[in-house]
Amino acid sequence: MKIRNTLYALAKQSKALGAYKLARHAYEKLQGLRIPARFQETIELGSLTLRSKPFHDSEELIPMCYRCSTNNPLLNNQGNVCINCRQPFIFSASSYESTPAAAMQQIPTTFAVTSPTSSFLTIIHEAD
Repeated sequence: MKIRNTLYALAKQSKALGAYKLARHAYEKLQGLRIPARFQETIELGSLTLRSKPFHDSEELIPMCYRCSTNNPLLNNQGNVCINCRQPFIFSASSYESTPAAAMQQIPTTFAVTSPTSSFLTIIHEAD
């Protein structure tokens, strides 16, 4: 699969969904590539029609960090992390939406154990 096909699909779908900033970026990258003549007009037309659209992405498409409540851009040079707190985004396998991630850690517990061979009660403290 060629990069130009991927960028064109990204630009077309971004434009259809209302992610105009992302679509502009994809069309700008396409302008820098060698495009066959049969696709050149389609790409130029898509880029021109995009100029009449807003300069920001649709509010409902922008991922929000559940840790610091920052809205993040769809295209991030730092990877799939929050631009403010660097919390990685974890996406649900069923809905492909970012899910709030909670850190789990083991809490030390104390419990009593009696031995079947003796009548002594043993206190066990579980540590890290």
